[in-house]
Amino acid sequence: MRLPSSMFRFRRALVLAAFLVVPIVPASAEPILITSVAIEAGMGADDAADPVGQFSIGYTWSSTMLFERIRITRGDVGRTYVADASTEPDFSTFARVATNGAGNYTEWRFGTDGGYGGAGNASEGGLFRLPAGTPDFRGYSLTSLTLRVDEFGIMNRNDFDGLWLVGELSVFGEGDGLTPEPVPEPATLTLLGGSAVAAVIARARRRRK
Repeated sequence: MRLPSSMFRFRRALVLAAFLVVPIVPASAEPILITSVAIEAGMGADDAADPVGQFSIGYTWSSTMLFERIRITRGDVGRTYVADASTEPDFSTFARVATNGAGNYTEWRFGTDGGYGGAGNASEGGLFRLPAGTPDFRGYSLTSLTLRVDEFGIMNRNDFDGLWLVGELSVFGEGDGLTPEPVPEPATLTLLGGSAVAAVIARARRRRK
């Protein structure tokens, strides 16, 4: 049976309407590099043939530390470790605290199974060298932190013999927060000295907080 032409027009109208109401989903924004800081950490250590180092960053006062489970060896030179929601159980907590606009004591550590040292700042903005007046990563949704290992091993740097980690720590996220201003030289998080002294300094800072 042949349908009347008016029925064909009606069907075409329905198909066209169906296409018109299909929502157009915009492509998700790619995470952007918010800031990077150079890492230069040296610890007194025995001349081990295959030294193993540990690096972590976060909030010691809440036991929220990223990269804490990784063990760095000479074979990791050139490697980039990623801390995000898929690799770190505490990443969501870290990201929430780091964007609350309050500025929280943030610390990074480097050492071995035999001991470690650390350095910290009263706020994320201070530790990551963000622009003045920026306490933390407010306005952003953090997606990951990366640790790039450029050098690792027993060596002499800055007239200090010991176990050294040299690399770069970067923060990625989405949003329209305050973008750090570019600087001529990369900011550097530096640790140099014995683990016991550095640990005592870190504990004293936490008591004063």
